[in-house]
Amino acid sequence: EICACLVGSEMCKETDSTVSGVKLQLLHVLSDTDLADYYEQHPFPLFTLEEYCDFIADCLELLPPSMVVHRITGDGPRALLLAPRWSTDKKRVLNTIRKRLQERKTYQEVNFNPDTIMLLTFLLQDMQENIERRH
Repeated sequence: EICACLVGSEMCKETDSTVSGVKLQLLHVLSDTDLADYYEQHPFPLFTLEEYCDFIADCLELLPPSMVVHRITGDGPRALLLAPRWSTDKKRVLNTIRKRLQERKTYQEVNFNPDTIMLLTFLLQDMQENIERRH
């Protein structure tokens, strides 16, 4: 069995149908990396906590019931993390995702259908455009 780890813009790309699990991972900007250098010279928008929790809920709704979700967030080393700083409070992130799912009365697979991959792709593009407009 294969588990896919999807980060940032890859979160909702089409994957091989043999994938049985997924890890959803927030993009972290860590110091002393090429990404950190680029981010400092050309700041780009990152998810707010609220945007990320909505995005995770949207993705979960579209995943098939047989898909195992191994991770819905991660945390970069505090000493190296430049952004997003809100991600250092993993308990808060997980509680906010849980709360968002309860508020929306939703769960994994609620909107799943065979065309899910296309819907996820459009969702990701829409979320990115909204973040860019905000900045």
